[in-house]
Amino acid sequence: MPHLGTAKSGLPVGELLALLYNRAHHTPTAEDSLAMQSISIRDEYAEVFSTLGDLQSTIDTALQRYAIEKITQKINELRQQDHIYAAKYGMDYAEFSY
Repeated sequence: MPHLGTAKSGLPVGELLALLYNRAHHTPTAEDSLAMQSISIRDEYAEVFSTLGDLQSTIDTALQRYAIEKITQKINELRQQDHIYAAKYGMDYAEFSY
């Protein structure tokens, strides 16, 4: 995988994306229930999601899909940026980093 740069957090972007991906695909355990955050949801969304099934699992699924969508967008942006640099310097990152 080409080097994707460094995030504002100081982590390499590849590591950050892997961390986000792993969090999005984590199977909740009993210990996780102690670390949950509270959020507000508009009543109309709560109504719709409740009719689709269990509100918590429906929201969890929606957030997971959103996170995956955003991660995919970021990966695509970084790949595009990598192609721009490769064209500019006439070589891909693996060659450039030697």
